[in-house]
Amino acid sequence: MTISEFQRKFLLRHDLSTFNRLNTAIWIIDIDNYKIWWGNKSALKFLEIDSLPSLVNQDFSAEEIFTREKLEEIFSDTSKGHYIEENWTLHLNQIPKKAVVTFIPLLIENEKRAILIEAIPQLTEETLQRDHRIQELTDKLTLTRQEIQSAIKSKSEFLTIMSHELRTPLNAILGFSDMLKQQVYGSVNEVQTSALNDIFNSGQHLLKLINELLDASIIDRGELQLVDEFFQFDSIIEDCQSIYKEEISKKNLNILVQNNAQLLFLIGDPDRFRQILMNIFKNAVQYTEKNGTITFTIEYDTEGNLVFAIKDNGIGIAQNRLPNICKAFEQDNRSPLTSGKGMGLGLYITSQLVSAHGSKLIIESSEGEGTKVSFTLPKSRIRDSKRSEIQQLTLAIPNVHTCEACYSK
Repeated sequence: MTISEFQRKFLLRHDLSTFNRLNTAIWIIDIDNYKIWWGNKSALKFLEIDSLPSLVNQDFSAEEIFTREKLEEIFSDTSKGHYIEENWTLHLNQIPKKAVVTFIPLLIENEKRAILIEAIPQLTEETLQRDHRIQELTDKLTLTRQEIQSAIKSKSEFLTIMSHELRTPLNAILGFSDMLKQQVYGSVNEVQTSALNDIFNSGQHLLKLINELLDASIIDRGELQLVDEFFQFDSIIEDCQSIYKEEISKKNLNILVQNNAQLLFLIGDPDRFRQILMNIFKNAVQYTEKNGTITFTIEYDTEGNLVFAIKDNGIGIAQNRLPNICKAFEQDNRSPLTSGKGMGLGLYITSQLVSAHGSKLIIESSEGEGTKVSFTLPKSRIRDSKRSEIQQLTLAIPNVHTCEACYSK
């Protein structure tokens, strides 16, 4: 019999603590006393035994593979350097456990003979079938995900192509109707002028919808780009009031502007920033009833960031609609007067543009009490003095599919 020095060192149980880190089930059988002497945590899990004392006290005399003669034979052969590997079915704890086992001869405390058993569980037919079903479902999910991604890409490409194809003839309609209004081709009467105004306004509305579709498709493809430069935002606030002055006047709305950061220079895309403020202000005008008030506030927060907020006392948004209000094609039919006037892309595009500028869109609203929409521009995008040169940077913005930026308080 030859037991190596490596195997001789396992004389005390505390020497075996390292084996508790292994995922392989390992236990040691004391041949001389014919009992389990020690097992690691993986062995307890494999044999479904709750504690080491329970394992040590386990009666395995009924196991045919655990006969004294069998263990003596294994110890003798492995001590001579023979490698033994067997397929065992254990019935400890009344639960059959199939495993491929290997053996190492040891001398434990008081030079007692022992065998270290390493067990690798065998997959049962039930387990194999379950794994096969899991693999089938995984393959189906992968294929479905690929089909969805392909459909999204096709939809986005279709929207882009259609948007460009529609804009060409639409621009011609707008141009000619405007020239007719200006009586470039001859005089027109009052009725004709009214009809031309309707054509021109409807065309402008259709152009806006097409532009929104184009923006949405660009965002979905992850191709949104900002052309960053230094610009002042004061004129954009004035333009908001100017563009919607007719509806403001018609509703007799009170517009309050509290600009506590005048003449600042921002770093961002001025066209996209204009689009952000225009969309938010347009919604406030659209959903505020007659004689209502809209407050436009620009101020610093405690950390030096710049907060833009537009608050109205309009009809508000129901709480159950807030979580989805910024999703694409989520049309907000809060009022019968405004339902059907858009495709539900305004806030979706706005939230993505705000995110591209390093911020998030925050929507706070209560039905019947009004809505506050705000975002905070980080101080890294703020400059308090005029620059002699305009620096332009083209930044590729990653695709943002969710509207985590939007939440209510």
